[in-house]
Amino acid sequence: TSSFTQPEEGYCIMAVLPNVTDAHAQALLDATEDVLGPPMIRIARAAKRTKIALEMLQIGVITEEEFGEHRAFEDAVTANAVGDPAIGVLAPPAWFAPAMAAALGPVTNRLDNMDNRLDNMNNRLDNMDNRLDNMNDRLNNMDNRLQNIEARQKNAVANENMDPLHPLLNADGLEFPTFPRTLQMLQAMTGPQMTAFLNHYGIQGGGVNTVKLHRIKKFIGMRIA
Repeated sequence: TSSFTQPEEGYCIMAVLPNVTDAHAQALLDATEDVLGPPMIRIARAAKRTKIALEMLQIGVITEEEFGEHRAFEDAVTANAVGDPAIGVLAPPAWFAPAMAAALGPVTNRLDNMDNRLDNMNNRLDNMDNRLDNMNDRLNNMDNRLQNIEARQKNAVANENMDPLHPLLNADGLEFPTFPRTLQMLQAMTGPQMTAFLNHYGIQGGGVNTVKLHRIKKFIGMRIA
C-alpha cells in the first residue's frame, strides 16, 4: 500500500517505493529511487523504473504482481504530480485565488475597456463607410445626370437621317442595349422596341407608335416641330 510524506513547498507528496523478492533486481530498481524533487523529474524516474521492471518481468526475474505494483506506483506518482486530489496532493493555499483575482482584475478591466473602444471605433468606421457610400451614390447620380444633359444637347441638333444620336442613362446608370445610334434607326424602331425603350427609362410605354416615337424624341432631347 502506498503512503505519502509531507512535501516541501514547490514539490509533490512522495509515495513508498514497491519492492521485489529478487535481491539483484531490487538493487537495479533502487538505482531509480524516487527522490524529492520537481514533478516532471519524479514522473520520468517512475516511468524509467516501470520500464526496468517490465524487462525483468519478460525474463522471469519478477512476478506479474510485483510488476503491477510498479505500474500502480508510476500512476500514483503521475497523478500526484499533475494534481489528483484522490492521491492527497496539497491544494493551493486559501489566499491564492483572491490574490490572482486581485492581480488580474485591473488587466481584465483594461482589456474590457479596449474591447469597448475597438467596438466604438468599428461603429464609427462603419458609419464613415456608409457616408462614403452615400456620397459615391450621389456623385454617380450627378455624373449620370450630367451625361444625360450633354447627350440631350447633342441630340437637339439631329435633323437628318444619318445624324448621330447619343445614348442616355436610366436611373440605374444603364443605357438601353439597342439605343438607336442615328435618327434613321430611331424612326425604324418597331412598336415593341419602342415600348421596351420607354420601359427601360421608366416612361409610360402604351399608345400607338406615333405617340411612343414622340415620347422617345422628347425624352432624348430632340426638337419636335
